[in-house]
Amino acid sequence: MISPGQKNSTKLLPEFIQAIDDLFVKLELTYHYQFYKVFGDDDKLLTGKKIWAKNLKKFNPSIIVQATDWLISNHDFLPTLSDLAKICSSINNDLIRKDVANEELDNFERFDKKILEKLRKKHNI
Repeated sequence: MISPGQKNSTKLLPEFIQAIDDLFVKLELTYHYQFYKVFGDDDKLLTGKKIWAKNLKKFNPSIIVQATDWLISNHDFLPTLSDLAKICSSINNDLIRKDVANEELDNFERFDKKILEKLRKKHNI
């Protein structure tokens, strides 16, 4: 049951859980010794997943996957939660800027078409 004012996020929940699980598998395979030092038993792993998931829940699962892949390619050591959150924010901001730029471009194209139609009518083209 959802409390008043609470959002229903069940649509992305399976994808989000999969992104978190994939994140931890990738970290384990890439940084195995460091990973086991931090998340070496089931309790620590479960607690770590919960903490990371809670702090990353504001990001789309695809952004988490992109950020994870970038970190693995660019970090020699096990990244921290804040490392991942910063990259997620950066990717998210880039996507927002691209969406705004594309929207502006779409509006500009429609503006040009309208002017072109007026000019065609005016000059009987």
